Amino acid sequence: MRNLLLLLFVTSIFQLNAQTWKYDSGGSDFDGKYKSSYVQGKGSEFPYQKPILAINKFDNANDINFYISNSGYFSEGTGVSIFWVFNNEPDVIYSTYDFSYSSDGNTLFIKEINNPKSEDKLSAYEFINKLKSASKVSVRVSNDYGKNDMSFSLSGSTKAIDFVLPNLDDLISEAIESKNDQNNIKKEKQIKVDGLLEDIKSKKLSESSFNTLKRQIEDDFGIGLLGGEGTNKSYKSIKVAPKKYEEQMFLTYGYVSLYYVLEDGSEESIYGTFQVDMDSPIFEEIKQKEKEEAEREKKKAEEKEKLAKKEKEKVVLMLKKYSYEPLQKFILEKITSNYQTKNRLSEIKEVKINIGGYKYKKFWDCIIEVQLSNDPLLNIKTYVYDLEISKKILKSMGGKNMVSF
Repeated sequence: MRNLLLLLFVTSIFQLNAQTWKYDSGGSDFDGKYKSSYVQGKGSEFPYQKPILAINKFDNANDINFYISNSGYFSEGTGVSIFWVFNNEPDVIYSTYDFSYSSDGNTLFIKEINNPKSEDKLSAYEFINKLKSASKVSVRVSNDYGKNDMSFSLSGSTKAIDFVLPNLDDLISEAIESKNDQNNIKKEKQIKVDGLLEDIKSKKLSESSFNTLKRQIEDDFGIGLLGGEGTNKSYKSIKVAPKKYEEQMFLTYGYVSLYYVLEDGSEESIYGTFQVDMDSPIFEEIKQKEKEEAEREKKKAEEKEKLAKKEKEKVVLMLKKYSYEPLQKFILEKITSNYQTKNRLSEIKEVKINIGGYKYKKFWDCIIEVQLSNDPLLNIKTYVYDLEISKKILKSMGGKNMVSF
């Protein structure tokens, strides 16, 4: 309904002839009351030779509508731009790229204006205030298909604007304060971005990769071309690493992956394709890391071997009770190769054997009984006929046929 009222209002003032600002008010039970000020201008492009520059505000809305209507037909993706020149600033061209379109493409709603005198943008309120101090404003609206040069008289604009926005000075102050707050936030974010980029320079990203990274970080922080609020996360650095599973691409072409490193040590991937120059210290760092990793693995292996030797020596001591040396070696080999016991030598509490199956003047069968900590007794069944254990040898060890000892 509010848009319908706006379109009806625009239609009703197409018949204006005099180039002087007008103002009126109206409204409905649904959308509330509104106030409007407007002027009809002159355009160069047929049939859009009677453009309207207008400001209106609904009482129950915080924002205003500041727009140009009947200057042409416009839509997204057609390269629309708006340029302004005031007669009291003849060499200054203001530009507008922040606007929206009405559903019929006939109206452009102005949001912000680029200030050619500084990097700051002008709010709609600040720009509207300029309409009060000049006597004429020239406007060019263009897109990929042409342009319409227009002029609007500013005669009577002060009274008309004050009718709609009696508190314009307060609105300007609020807009400037908000803009300053946003600029301070932007400066803080820019400092963080600059710090991250300065830190990454030592890694020698290629020039194109560095520029890609710069754009990506600025977008992530909300200070790039994409705008937006950006992240509030606390990134402390950027990690550079060879692309996973593509080692040859790194070694040959320097392709790498980049990650944000947060204060808690967690990482977030940075979108994009990145390369480092072939003299990047990353190559030497990777070699050093590989060397350190190899040394760590070697040390771990040595410690593991040392521990295994110590555990094996403990088992050897347990087997000293068997005075027949070939049997000692045989039992040790079976325990250290059996899948149930080879990795649990430190848990062995006791070892016994049960020899039987006597025939052809020697024993054939043997059960090695291994008691592990907190586990049932493990039995390793094997054969000892190659050891030539006779009754005499078994007796000399203190053993008996089919009796564990």
